[in-house]
Amino acid sequence: MTLSHQIALIRIDEKENSGHAAMLGYRMCEIVIGWLFTL
Repeated sequence: MTLSHQIALIRIDEKENSGHAAMLGYRMCEIVIGWLFTL
């Protein structure tokens, strides 16, 4: 595996992680909003 291949894989991994973090943040917002409505 060449260096450029490793960099490409790292970039893909970062993209997946940021997407996962955004999804998690969205879920947290949904939970908080839902919790506020139940008060």
